[in-house]
Amino acid sequence: MNKVRILLCGMLLASTTSAMAQGAKNIRLNEVLTNNTASIVDEFGNREAWIEVENTSFTTYNIRGMYFTTDRSVLDPQMSVPERVLLQLKSC
Repeated sequence: MNKVRILLCGMLLASTTSAMAQGAKNIRLNEVLTNNTASIVDEFGNREAWIEVENTSFTTYNIRGMYFTTDRSVLDPQMSVPERVLLQLKSC
């Protein structure tokens, strides 16, 4: 009886761990083009820099809250979202 209980607990733990494993670590930058001189042209005729984001998991992932920055101060966990946005706008 104890072996069955341990086996069931182990299976439950493994299934919840794998379900929680889907996250930002499954988002990858697949391609980055910073100096677009001869590649993709947008609908306005501009050649802008672009990135390609890849989701390596089997589920959907909302990347709406993610952004790129070179300013490490916006990574402060004590800072609120509006403060981060203002700091980013000032650096542009």
